[in-house]
Amino acid sequence: MTEPPLTVRAQPRLVAGLLLDTADARFLAACLEQLLRLLAERRLQPTPRVRALARLLTSATDSGRGTPEPAPADDLSVSSHELVDTVTAARILGCTPENVRSLCRRGRLDAQQAGGRWLIPVTAVHERRGMTA
Repeated sequence: MTEPPLTVRAQPRLVAGLLLDTADARFLAACLEQLLRLLAERRLQPTPRVRALARLLTSATDSGRGTPEPAPADDLSVSSHELVDTVTAARILGCTPENVRSLCRRGRLDAQQAGGRWLIPVTAVHERRGMTA
């Protein structure tokens, strides 16, 4: 007798990370470049990890150089495919960030966690806002 094939269900993948906007990434890249210059002046070598991070940030920010980030029309407007943090979601919903985190934890607001922070599709926030209006 042959056994039926095993069914493997994909587990949700948790992503640990940090989100930086372009301005913060450029600032961090500039800080690392300054560190590399100071180390070179003192004839010291940075760790390979510092060099790799400096290259990564520089390359990521160079691709957007000369193209300013679009500014929202008003404080609450964001693109429809954007993810927002709990502070922005709270501003849109007119509540506290802790309330938004609670909604996320209880599954009342579609969200995902990355690096310990909740990321919420702005469309879900606006849908929730429509429910409470």
